[in-house]
Amino acid sequence: MSEKQNYDKILLASGIVLGLGVAAYGTLTFLGLNDKYKFTTQVSEKAIEPPPGIKKAAEVGQELSASHELKPIAQETQKYVGFVAPNLWIKEGGMEPFDIISGPPIHGNIPNKWFLDNGLENEFVYSDVLTRDPDNDGFTVQEEYAAKTHPNDPNSHPPLVSKIFVDEIKQFGFYLAFTQADGNDFTFKGMNRAKQEIWKNIVQTNGKFGTRKNTKDEPRFELVSVVKKEFKNPSLDMVETDEEAVVKDLKPTKNGQTYTIRRGTKYVIPIIDKKVNLTITAGPERDTSFEVEEGSDFRIPGDAKQIYTLKTVDNATQTVTIANKTTGEQTTLSKKK
Repeated sequence: MSEKQNYDKILLASGIVLGLGVAAYGTLTFLGLNDKYKFTTQVSEKAIEPPPGIKKAAEVGQELSASHELKPIAQETQKYVGFVAPNLWIKEGGMEPFDIISGPPIHGNIPNKWFLDNGLENEFVYSDVLTRDPDNDGFTVQEEYAAKTHPNDPNSHPPLVSKIFVDEIKQFGFYLAFTQADGNDFTFKGMNRAKQEIWKNIVQTNGKFGTRKNTKDEPRFELVSVVKKEFKNPSLDMVETDEEAVVKDLKPTKNGQTYTIRRGTKYVIPIIDKKVNLTITAGPERDTSFEVEEGSDFRIPGDAKQIYTLKTVDNATQTVTIANKTTGEQTTLSKKK
């Protein structure tokens, strides 16, 4: 072994001895400090108060996160919420604003408040508001006001009968002739406009007639009576004796109407049946057309409650008269202008 190797081993051994000495000294010093500075710890049972301001901040945060209702504030006759001002108007040419509720009516004689109460704030600003139909039920604002119905509710509207119009009047007819009397047998004929025979029936008093052969048609007439009667013949300046019959119409829509007819083909009488095409222009079934026969009962499309009767049809004036079966009130209908 060389001298250099012996030297290195001596240095290593010396370092180890020195390190162990320093470690021992540190341990003894720490133990001495622990004896000198002994202390004990204890948990306090008293609640610790938060720093000032924390509690108040929590209350403010809770208030801000809570829901709050803004109650209307009264201003003259109007109420408004929060920072929304009352609805004020200025008359044309004027300078002073006024409350539209307490002020004079702007549209006709309808109070301004009525428009606001019925949700017509957006329509109120238009000059033609009275002719508008916000709920699209076929009735104008003016008509709804007059009827005391809701202009913004399509299920609330005036009676639909005021919105029925005549489209077309149809006529169907034939001639009735009392042609022969043979004891207790009496002959009647139905003829078309060209006076051609449609049907021919022989009947006695109280008998029914007015059907074509080989058909299942219901008899149209009933013979009520036949009497001999005097008639003046102006062309001959003399009095003639002839039979005259009273006939009742059995058609349900004719409601027992009777006709008086003299014997002879030159004394025929016209039997006219009329039907009308009507159109309803308002309500849930607006623009619906329907056909009604004169004398029959019907309901207006969109109104299942009321029943009406088509009383009369005037072809000359193109008008019809209907009557409410409950109230008896009559209404004249015409073509739409």
